[in-house]
Amino acid sequence: MIEYLGMEKEKKNSQLLGILGGMGPEAGLEFARILIEKTPATRDQEHMPFVLLNWPQVPDRTAFLLGKGPDPVPSMLEGIEKLKGAGASRIALPCNTAHAFLGRLRNRTSVFVYDMLETAATWVARKIPEGEKIGLIATLGTLSSGLYPKYFEKYEILMPSAGEQERIHHAIYRRIKSGSLESAQRELLMVAENLHRRGARAVILGCTEVEMALRKTHFKIPWIKPMEILAEQILKDFDFL
Repeated sequence: MIEYLGMEKEKKNSQLLGILGGMGPEAGLEFARILIEKTPATRDQEHMPFVLLNWPQVPDRTAFLLGKGPDPVPSMLEGIEKLKGAGASRIALPCNTAHAFLGRLRNRTSVFVYDMLETAATWVARKIPEGEKIGLIATLGTLSSGLYPKYFEKYEILMPSAGEQERIHHAIYRRIKSGSLESAQRELLMVAENLHRRGARAVILGCTEVEMALRKTHFKIPWIKPMEILAEQILKDFDFL
């Protein structure tokens, strides 16, 4: 006879997490995969409940920040309301550039929206002494918004050169979004190497798609992975870690 162990175990936190994906689609799936991978479960019932909404209709965040596209906030709010309607009590945004709009989103919805960058900054403060140089690989929209210098004001953030930012843009929009991860890795690693030569103690993977592309790539100095850090924090908040 097959025995089903632990079926009488008390249920964990029954809150439902909502993931607003589609920015881009692979990044949303990657965030869900990280949540599952990091959960110390031995059976299905010990995993955290969440609902992933793949919502690629959100206009490009970088394009808007550069004055070249429509405002993504109305579409993001529509996605958040769909997740709320599905029962989500908290929302995760696995997109760094989307956090440029976090204040507007929080002001216009009653459901709690996580701040991935704040979570990453808190994590870094425990790991790296103040005043150290930290490199940043991110979209041009994230750079232009000044998000990371704001959150990491106690560190010296090293930005890519104009030429390096072209490489990053090409890797994200012409490689990763079309599924060519290997060629994107080469481009991104060259930028990371240059940041390291300039004195970076660690490198922030400030784009969820960059984090996805470099997830299993080893480097001379530590990667700072906001998406992975947020996943761990959410698992703790929901009592699954």
